[in-house]
Formats: sequence, structure tokens, C-alpha cells
Amino acid sequence: MIPAGAAQIPVDGDELAGRVARSLTDALHLRESDVAVTAQMSAPGAVEQLGIDLSGSVIDNRYLSRSAISLRPPRSTAGGVHTEVGTLSIAGRPVVAFGAPIVVQLDAQHVPATWLHDDSGQLWLAFRDERASGGGTAGRAVVEGEVAAVSAAAGTVAAELAKQMGAAVRDVRVAPRATGPNRWRFDLAARVSKGFASANVTGHAEVTLDDDLVVRVEELAARAGGILGSLAQGFIESALGRYRDRSVDLKELTFAGAHVTGIDVDLGERFRVTVTLGS
Repeated sequence: MIPAGAAQIPVDGDELAGRVARSLTDALHLRESDVAVTAQMSAPGAVEQLGIDLSGSVIDNRYLSRSAISLRPPRSTAGGVHTEVGTLSIAGRPVVAFGAPIVVQLDAQHVPATWLHDDSGQLWLAFRDERASGGGTAGRAVVEGEVAAVSAAAGTVAAELAKQMGAAVRDVRVAPRATGPNRWRFDLAARVSKGFASANVTGHAEVTLDDDLVVRVEELAARAGGILGSLAQGFIESALGRYRDRSVDLKELTFAGAHVTGIDVDLGERFRVTVTLGS
């Protein structure tokens, strides 16, 4: 969902671009220079093109608190005024997430949407999960970055979340690697402490993707040492049990009526994930 200001449906592209830019700047606490929006409308409410570029924006520990983001999108896209976004692009080249520069690019065509006000009067351009009337929805999304930088960012996030719960996490190491065609292993290690108790935590997961675009979690295990680990092991096993041996059919996932039609993962010192969408 894309916020478009506390007003009625925009009548032209300049109005839409300005309102989306201001809403994103205010809601995400970004610098104005990091938010560039372009838009074209063929008629009031009819969006031919919408482009959002957040390159250079920074996401840090402030965003781990629910109070950090001032807007809350509606939970349902029912009702409103139906429309369609002819061409949608969202880019961050890069977005710096917890210290890790990550390149993000989403391009989509014929995206079904609806103009919808929330309870506070904020207008949203909300994507509808149904087939577009003007043609099949199609798109491509790419995410890429340095594995080491993302691993360090994961440690930053874990430390901040643990702090909010009165614990401490340090020496976090996340090591993903390819172990075969469309097969990956993820190893995790960290030091966790709460009060006078501490534990070394280790874990690993084996994930595969088959030709039918089904992701399977073939292995998932974690252990924690020390007294703290003994107390937490039951909780760890309970949490992992919900995901162990789980399968996810990516073809069943949808974005505005489009299904995942392909996924390519390149994992080395850099990672690159490319997802294609089609109706």
C-alpha cells in the first residue's frame, strides 16, 4: 500500500507524486532528498505510471519500534474506488538497512489497485489481489547486496531486539552458502546473556528449491549451552518445530493478482535474488 496524503483522490500526476513523496518522507522519517516520486494520470484517479525512488535512504534501529512509523495502512482492501496502475516501479539503489547497503528494484505492469481512506482520513493506493482488467499483471523484483554486510546488519537487529526484552546478544555470525544447485545452508552463532546467565547459541538450516518452485526446509536445528540454554532448549525446539520439514509452494504466492513464475538465487560473497511475476 502506498500513502497519498490526507485528502481526496488526486486529479493529476503532479499532485499524486507530491503527496506520495510527502507521505513517505513523514511516515518513514526520511530526508526529502532521499525520496523521489514521479507519476502520470490519464484522468482523476487513473494512474498510468508511478515511480518511487528511495535510493540513499537509511533504515536503522529507530524502525524496530512500532511507534517509529506514524502511518498504519488499512487491514482490508475491500471497498474504495477501483483503479489500475499501468506501470509501477519502486527502487532503492541502494537502501541502507542497519548499515548494509541493499539494492532493491521492483517493476510491475497492470497492477490492480483501489483508492481507500483509513479511519484517520489518510488516503492509500492499495493493491488488490485480483486479476487486472487492462491486462495480465506482470513484474520483476530484484534484491542484492553483500553477504557480510547483511550478516552484520542481522547482528545489529538481534542486539536491539534483545535489548528491548532485557537481554543482550553479541558476536552474531550468520553464514549462508550454496551447497548445490538451488540448495543452501545457513549457519548461525551468537552469544546470549540475561542477568548473570549466558549461553552460546548455534543453529543451522538446509533449504532447497525444486523445479516446481516449492521451497523445502529439510533441516532446522539450534542448540544453546549453559544454564540459560538448558532453560531455553524446550522453547527453542517448540519454535523450530513449526518450521522444520515445512514446504512452501511459491506459485501460490500472489502480488496484486500475479503469481510467482520464476525465482533465481545467486549466493556467493554477494547475493542476488530475482523473482518474476505473471498472471
